[in-house]
Amino acid sequence: MRKAEVEEVCRRITDSAPGTTKYLGGYQKALSEVLEGLTEEEEAEYRAMAKTWTKKSPPLEIQRR
Repeated sequence: MRKAEVEEVCRRITDSAPGTTKYLGGYQKALSEVLEGLTEEEEAEYRAMAKTWTKKSPPLEIQRR
């Protein structure tokens, strides 16, 4: 849901373009940084989505990504 933000942070951290080895190596760190910045409300919202998607499939627009 915060794909653009994670990509931006990853580019900043790695100084590399998406798809490169260096970029992929920094992706987890970028994702962690974005997740650490979530408010409690946002975190609860994402956890609820994950729970729902575990019980049934994600929405089609998410599956198509």
